Amino acid sequence: MKRISEILFVLFVMQVCLSPAVAQNDPFAAGPPPKNAVKERPLLIKFYDITPLVTERQHYAFHDGTAALEYSRIGVNAGMPGGMGGGGGAMGGGGAGGGQGFFCVPSAPQFGGGGMGGMGGADVSGVGDSNSEPSLQEWLEMQGDSIEELIENSVDPDSWESMGGPGTIRDLGNTLMIRQTEEVHAEITTFLRELSIAVVGKGTYQLEAWWIPVVEETASGLQEILADQSDANVSCQKLTSLSQEWGGYHAMMLCREHVTTHAVSGSQVPIVVGSTPVVGTGNASDQPIVRTLLLGLLMEAKISSVPEYSTSSAEMEAGDQLNLSFRSMVSNSDANIQDFGAGGGKIDRYSLGKHVSEGTCTVRQDRLTRIASLSQLSTNQSGQPPEMQLIVRITLHGG
Repeated sequence: MKRISEILFVLFVMQVCLSPAVAQNDPFAAGPPPKNAVKERPLLIKFYDITPLVTERQHYAFHDGTAALEYSRIGVNAGMPGGMGGGGGAMGGGGAGGGQGFFCVPSAPQFGGGGMGGMGGADVSGVGDSNSEPSLQEWLEMQGDSIEELIENSVDPDSWESMGGPGTIRDLGNTLMIRQTEEVHAEITTFLRELSIAVVGKGTYQLEAWWIPVVEETASGLQEILADQSDANVSCQKLTSLSQEWGGYHAMMLCREHVTTHAVSGSQVPIVVGSTPVVGTGNASDQPIVRTLLLGLLMEAKISSVPEYSTSSAEMEAGDQLNLSFRSMVSNSDANIQDFGAGGGKIDRYSLGKHVSEGTCTVRQDRLTRIASLSQLSTNQSGQPPEMQLIVRITLHGG
């Protein structure tokens, strides 16, 4: 009898343990959630503006508006390409340089022989960019891909319609219409934000530039300003005052990251660089070819942040690093332009003093940095040529 009671008790315990109520409270009894559990979550429709990712990036390099831009972007070339026999060598100066040049501006490359070209300058025609470059959407289409496929392959791939899930994505031009769960929408928002930063950039920067004539009276003051930058705004005010007092220049412009931007001040002077024979009924004449010279100040720049993976820990602690591609030109306003007859036509020759500097460098954000020392525009009263130094400061606009 006792044995039967024990057996009945064991059966009762087993029945209780295996009952549905206990199984529902046991986190291990239900097993893994079904693969289509996401289908049971509510689906929401949201719209995403992707205009920055589908729009061509425009660049704003300086052009002087003349017909033959390849020879007169700023009106002063580093020399025409060498002639056919000479192998295309350009004799004009490049990089940081300048000084007094006296040369003619031909309307076309000179053929036969070396083709000397100009003796003192550099062609400032844009920081290595055309007027625009393809958008991310265009780059993806070249590879047979799209932004929609990029999202589907990167954000919860199993949740999309193409993989048997409920999520859908539709292209509406500059906007994507996406039907997904709240959780997936949050991932999409983060993905598009990071993608936009990588492709378009973090934002807009303010670039300030000072061209300081360095003579005995300004050399020590400039060195003190660059050495003590505990208060950046005070240092900038001192630098501006120094520039104004000694006949320097000061420029400021806003630059969207990765976009070439320029600022220019001065005047454009038309010059005759050649002529084209024109034959009419019973007579012939020469039609002048006119180009323009910029006399004044030009600053052109493109700014981009330095990727974290290429920056050391010490550099990161010192401050945000920025890549700066720049071109600068300062020309005097009293260019000596002379007319010379040439077989019934006319060609202008001129003597032009100028500063030209160009290059790419890494600078610290919110820090005054000397990026170039330039040769003279003219000779001062003592006969010694003044040195001009280019100082820049880049800050995040609105930051």
